[in-house]
Amino acid sequence: MRFALLLLFGFASAALVAAPANAQMSYGKAPMVIRDPELPGQAKIEPKLGAHLPLDEIFYDHDGKAITLKDAMGGKPTLLILAYSSCPKLCNELLNDTVSALRSLARLGLVAGKDYQVVRVSIDPKEAPTFSRKMRESYLGELDKRSPDEPGFWFLTANHGQGTDVIEAREKIQRVADAVGFRYAADNQAALDEAAADRMRLEKVVRKTREFVHASALFIVSPDGTLSTVLQGLKRSPELPAENGWTAEDIRQALLTAADGKLGTAVQRLAMLCFAYDSTSGHYRPTMRAMGLFALPFPFIIGLIAYSAWRRSRTEKKLTPADVVPKPGEPGVYPAPSLN
Repeated sequence: MRFALLLLFGFASAALVAAPANAQMSYGKAPMVIRDPELPGQAKIEPKLGAHLPLDEIFYDHDGKAITLKDAMGGKPTLLILAYSSCPKLCNELLNDTVSALRSLARLGLVAGKDYQVVRVSIDPKEAPTFSRKMRESYLGELDKRSPDEPGFWFLTANHGQGTDVIEAREKIQRVADAVGFRYAADNQAALDEAAADRMRLEKVVRKTREFVHASALFIVSPDGTLSTVLQGLKRSPELPAENGWTAEDIRQALLTAADGKLGTAVQRLAMLCFAYDSTSGHYRPTMRAMGLFALPFPFIIGLIAYSAWRRSRTEKKLTPADVVPKPGEPGVYPAPSLN
């Protein structure tokens, strides 16, 4: 009976492990296509692998506090995203796809802020922390509903609010973009180029910029600020070929490379051995190795039960017929009747 209960517990545990992955399956959705727009020649991704980010550049976080890129990275492998909050489409799609992938990584125990950092730098020199904070809170709700005060998912701006020198902010953003090979163009780029030599005129043109034309990419940076991997496009459907976008597994592998193979704790790395990326569903699922680890304790448990039963049988006194028949004068036994 005990063995049956233990076996039932084992199957139930395995089912609970598999349940979160199965719950992510969806049906009836058309394959996702990469939605990058037709870009002008100056708006493209030119990966500069091995380049170093300007870690001492000062930006402003969601609370308007000054912070360097180095401090935002916190000595961890970092997922860098160049986007802006008022983007009509592509930036939001990139962030939505990224958050979806990060939720998959969280099921493996890899959590933003603990094992790696996510840093979004706005490419709009007019974007202030008050607006980026609202965007950040909405994405935190989608990610894991963490407190807005918890770090690990940074929305940085070069603008600190009223009194910001927008030309200086624009130059600061361009230094980061140039370091990783992110080429973008403003909707009034021709006017910006013409006004480049006149600072007063340039400031007016910068303030008139409304949108930016750009591609989408994730830049994975090692803890020392070296660009390690560039994943271009958006999250791809499993049905699409590998060159069309990226998957959650691509992000995990890129972070692992950036971390020099030491991503997560030893326990987390052991857990990752028990899950594999399912290219059909696009999610992580427990492998047969995981089922084997769950079954591993059962032979020892069964052996322990058998050994305990054997020891009990050796120590218990075997009763004889004389022990079964009550003897006169024993406590709780009436005396034998007299024949006299």
